[in-house]
Amino acid sequence: MIAIRDRRLAGTLISPATVVPGVLFVHDWAASQAQYLAWAREIAALGCVSA
Repeated sequence: MIAIRDRRLAGTLISPATVVPGVLFVHDWAASQAQYLAWAREIAALGCVSA
């Protein structure tokens, strides 16, 4: 879960150890975050945060 003020957003956050730019993947209701996990890991390997 990703906390946003007083709410929580279901998702997966993959990030490097330092503060860096990020990418937010947004899918529609019929899809799943699983389809973006490979891309998220590749982006994290480049040194960026992905959620």
